[in-house]
Amino acid sequence: MMHSGRSTSDPSAFRAALRDLVESAPEPEDHPSADQWLAYQRGTLPAAEEERLQEHLVRCRDCFDLAEGAAAFAAEDAADAPPRRTSWQSRLPLALAASLFVGMVGLTVWNLALQRELTDLRAPQPNPLIFDFAAGERLPTADAETVLPATPGPWVLVFHPASEQPVYRLTLFEAAGGVRYSGELRLDQNLTLTLHLPEGLPPGRYRLELADGSGGVLETHRVRVEAR
Repeated sequence: MMHSGRSTSDPSAFRAALRDLVESAPEPEDHPSADQWLAYQRGTLPAAEEERLQEHLVRCRDCFDLAEGAAAFAAEDAADAPPRRTSWQSRLPLALAASLFVGMVGLTVWNLALQRELTDLRAPQPNPLIFDFAAGERLPTADAETVLPATPGPWVLVFHPASEQPVYRLTLFEAAGGVRYSGELRLDQNLTLTLHLPEGLPPGRYRLELADGSGGVLETHRVRVEAR
């Protein structure tokens, strides 16, 4: 910081202040050197290094203050020469404004997303449709189908297995043989198994296969979902 009482127009004072900052910083290599500061003010710093230095000024308050010292010294050093570049006072606000603008846009997007999420949570949720499946046959016939309406909204499929197992595996097959769901289920306090389907099932034929933990099939249910 530039509060040590040194004259900013004295090159040795400026270099000493910058050296104090660099030596006390957790990562000294991040701070520009005195030569880089002066080259920046004189307009002789390469474009890539100039961009990195401007980004550093936006993040580092200490260097932001020290830039005033570099500007004062460079102004005296080149008093008779026309400036080749605009001073840091005119360039830095653009970088700072761009940084603040990006931050504000990000915050606005986050707020909008949060508001939408809160709106969705506050909106009335439809009651799930509950369908019970009693302990069925091991290999039911093709005619033994449970017909369900293709209604929008969440579904809950409830199973009442005939035998108690530590863990079950429920697999939901589509008519073409693809697996729509497969996962482990455990009995709840009512000795039932539940499968939650947030969007229900589209019209079509399905097969529900309930197996024990080792893969042995305990029961199979055929389901036909019809549009109403």
